Amino acid sequence: MREVVRSADWLLLPSSFEIHEWEIMKRFARTVRDSEVAERLDRALHGRGAFRMFRDAVHRLGIEPDWQRFRRSTLREIARRHLDRFGVPYVPE
Repeated sequence: MREVVRSADWLLLPSSFEIHEWEIMKRFARTVRDSEVAERLDRALHGRGAFRMFRDAVHRLGIEPDWQRFRRSTLREIARRHLDRFGVPYVPE
């Protein structure tokens, strides 16, 4: 571990502050075309247990594949921008 931390060959991953998981969920809710579903997702994001409530809502509403696709795409873009900052080329899977 010390070797990795001291080496210039490794980059730190983006922190949770850079990823903003709640913001990703909020952006997903805004992409949902069905206004009732979008409203239910938005309500799930407010108050205690927002992450759990959002995941439960996504499951109940049957939109898990859409959510997972959106989340993967967003995380991929975050990784690409992070690598760009350090001049490291992003090579998609």
